[in-house]
Amino acid sequence: MGWCSPILWHDNINLPEDLFSSVCELVSGKVNDKPEYYTTYGKRGLPWKTGDRELLTKFYHDLFRDKMMPDLGLNHRSDWLFHYWIQATNSKSKGHKPHSHFSGMEIISWCHVIKTLPSQKCFHFYKNSDDGGISILNHTYEKQYPEIISGDINAWPSWSLHGVDPPNSDEERIVIAGNIGIESITDGESMMRSTFEDPITTWKIDRNAFS
Repeated sequence: MGWCSPILWHDNINLPEDLFSSVCELVSGKVNDKPEYYTTYGKRGLPWKTGDRELLTKFYHDLFRDKMMPDLGLNHRSDWLFHYWIQATNSKSKGHKPHSHFSGMEIISWCHVIKTLPSQKCFHFYKNSDDGGISILNHTYEKQYPEIISGDINAWPSWSLHGVDPPNSDEERIVIAGNIGIESITDGESMMRSTFEDPITTWKIDRNAFS
């Protein structure tokens, strides 16, 4: 049996042209401000065009509500929220080292490829492998590259290790990445609720919520 990708959900959807232009303009000229890669993670006061941030948020909210969450069977039995940030790299970037997004509340991480070059393999997952050449916590891993083109949006479990190699072009590779967190979820019998008090997430389980 071949490699089984951690990807839970996939679609190919391009941003509306006005939002695509706004994101590209926001990133333009900033990719090498930091040696690793450009990111808006944790930044406030970004110079968005009037209303574009709100339109982008609505774009993803509607996409998750109408497509991803129903496909994963999570609509109507969970209360969820999401956040996102923009990242960009080029051949001068160092890439993004192995990491995951899980801290207790996130269950789904996602990445929307806004702009990339054809046949360019950058994003990868890490698979345990005795033959792997990458050491993490004294265990070996190997990189696994899913096929990705512009417009692809992929979602995977937030605990999955992943990373990004720098592209081999001076042209910017731009993505919007984020997480979906669950505030409450039920299987029809039990009800699970999360509370977050930085840096601790606590889950309370009511096993007889509907009896």
